[in-house]
Amino acid sequence: MVSSGMGEVSALSPELRKRFMATNLDRATLVGLVQEFVRDVALGRHAERGWPTSAYRVSKVGLNALARVLAAELAPRHIKVNAVCPGWVRTAMGGSGAPRSLEQGAESIAWAALLGADGPTGGFFRDGQRIAW
Repeated sequence: MVSSGMGEVSALSPELRKRFMATNLDRATLVGLVQEFVRDVALGRHAERGWPTSAYRVSKVGLNALARVLAAELAPRHIKVNAVCPGWVRTAMGGSGAPRSLEQGAESIAWAALLGADGPTGGFFRDGQRIAW
């Protein structure tokens, strides 16, 4: 899954961080968390409830959490699921001032796609290195 450093849970309140990082997090609970964000934004109370103001950030936190959930679900089938941050890449979204080329950004994604049977699963990576959620 292509993620972003914006998906680090440090942007969330401690209470929300705990809920997203729960070891027993499942799909239904994750969907409920994201729906809670949408409701809190609609009610204008997301900031007071510990959410960041960026929906993009919340989407990437959710994506990273989904990688963990799917990794656990698919482990019996020997399917690996990871989230990968390509870094700030010179694209239409990243802009011309971004420090990484398309090739550099693609390297992390290719690394994850080519993991062997003994490779990690359920993690968040950049440049082949685990990064903090």
